[in-house]
Amino acid sequence: MDCVATCRPGLEGVLAAEIEKLGGRSIKPGKRSVAFSTNHPGLYRMNMALRAAIQVLVPIRTFNARDYKLLYFQSRRTNWHQYFTADKTLRIDVNGHSPTLQNTQYVVHRVKDGIVDTFRKMTGGIRPSIDKAEPEIHVVVHMHGSKITLCLDSSGIPLFKRGYRLEHGEAPIKEDLAAGILQLSNAKEHAGIVDPMCGSGTFLFEGMMLMHDMAPNLKRSFAFQHWLDYDEEAFLAEQASLEKAGSIKKDIPIVGCDIDEESIDLVKRIAATHFPDIPLTLHHSAFQEVELDLPNCLMVTNPPYGKRLGEESELPALYRDIGTAAKKAVMGGRLAVFTTNRKAARQIRLTQDRSCTLFNGALEGLLYEYSVRGA
Repeated sequence: MDCVATCRPGLEGVLAAEIEKLGGRSIKPGKRSVAFSTNHPGLYRMNMALRAAIQVLVPIRTFNARDYKLLYFQSRRTNWHQYFTADKTLRIDVNGHSPTLQNTQYVVHRVKDGIVDTFRKMTGGIRPSIDKAEPEIHVVVHMHGSKITLCLDSSGIPLFKRGYRLEHGEAPIKEDLAAGILQLSNAKEHAGIVDPMCGSGTFLFEGMMLMHDMAPNLKRSFAFQHWLDYDEEAFLAEQASLEKAGSIKKDIPIVGCDIDEESIDLVKRIAATHFPDIPLTLHHSAFQEVELDLPNCLMVTNPPYGKRLGEESELPALYRDIGTAAKKAVMGGRLAVFTTNRKAARQIRLTQDRSCTLFNGALEGLLYEYSVRGA
């Protein structure tokens, strides 16, 4: 089947490499997406194992529609009954742009009418109901001018929601972006990972799973499990294979520091619940006060940007301290810093290897990478 995995801007190359490693074929990176082909077991494997993806879409029909009447007509002509049953709950979302279909809510309404009327005709009145919060079936309408593609989202809940967060609340950096940064920084080529300002531990946990070859979404549910062609035996076989591939290596240091006690306590609780067998070292202290000796490791962090009142004046010294700490802690390794504050980043004072633009939600930032050659 043809599939499209979506991602954040700047992570297309990372995602394409992941898909290739997992057995995808005919791989074509695009804008915020990577197209590929696979079979049903491969689709299940991608959803469980991809780190930098947001969702995996399966396009089911493409047509031209310049007005809402044609959109409804073509939506109704789609054989929805071949993909799911009338008793499923449904959500419809729209992405892309059309100059003649600018009201996205009406696009949703017309596609929904097409789906519902298709089922009503075939079932004698039984139709899917709408559930925007926890739908069993998620339809994505992609618009590119007058070209419309109807897709089934095989993932359902976005893939960056791994399930290890114990408390709801906005994390400073999303899991898929953290995983992408770690891969861009070649984390697996290093001896271990340290985050000097670990917060709720996103880099630590994504680093754990990456370094130990653990699939990030092994234990959660997916929308494809509600499809008519779902093969549970194949799914369980892929799940078992991925679980077997993960191997805990005791000699990989994963180290975090943070001055906030609540953050450290949260990281400890997540680790105890979801990663009890993986060694983790935490320091409830400012990183400047911790003596770390982790040669050839990767130091990766998402420091403050200076958004809060009074914080801006403290940033130059903080970023300078990050560079100094890296020279002491990860000699022979690497430093990766994701920030929106270019002025503050100049204070790191290490030889920069490269930088690339990435997005954390709508927030544009830069990933700076440095080789650390010692003090």
